[in-house]
Amino acid sequence: MHQAFKDHLVWGYALLFHGFAFVLYSLSLFLPTIIANLGYKSWQAQLLTVPPNVLAALSIWSAVWLSSRLNLRAPLIVGSAAIAIIGYIVLLTTRTASAQYVGVHFAAAGVYTGNALLLSWPGENVSGQTKRAVAVAMQITIGDIGAIVGVLIYRPNLSANRFRTPHIIAIGYLVFAAIVATYLATWMKKENERRDLVLSEGKEANELMSRQIEERHQGYNLGDRDIRYRYVY
Repeated sequence: MHQAFKDHLVWGYALLFHGFAFVLYSLSLFLPTIIANLGYKSWQAQLLTVPPNVLAALSIWSAVWLSSRLNLRAPLIVGSAAIAIIGYIVLLTTRTASAQYVGVHFAAAGVYTGNALLLSWPGENVSGQTKRAVAVAMQITIGDIGAIVGVLIYRPNLSANRFRTPHIIAIGYLVFAAIVATYLATWMKKENERRDLVLSEGKEANELMSRQIEERHQGYNLGDRDIRYRYVY
């Protein structure tokens, strides 16, 4: 358990979800309100939530398939954040209901897709079993703090200019999430390269392997600290 608390990557996964959870929960709960605020009646707004959610479902399927084929996670997470940011910018800068409704589609596709990818990331990169369980628990717990903020921010007293202030805050959270994802991927890439270099250096590699074999014999589960372990970024 202590390995999870001391691993900066585990905290990174948690902060990444924190950034996305804000927009995930606020958009999920207030999508009908956002659409109704564009000038539609309540029953129309409820029906108009269907197309953005259908697009989001197709986007998730496509991104997961592409991520699996390319064996990449971070670029698609950052790309999803960028698409969502475009959606919020459209909501902020356009004036017609039809244009802003297009922005809703971009926001939904980016937010839902990014969350689908990031929630599976620790399961692929954190090893062994106890450390992975703690990492997933930390991701959900710290991430949901962002969700709490998200469900409180779309209030009537902040609805001026079609929720301009909440939309700007949502962009800030998405930028933060993209920065965290970029940091995680950069560190993982460099660490994979460092481990490849160590294993190619002969005597030093043999000594390190011997120490790790001894640790395993003593009952230590090296997990993702093993020199042969490679991160998926």
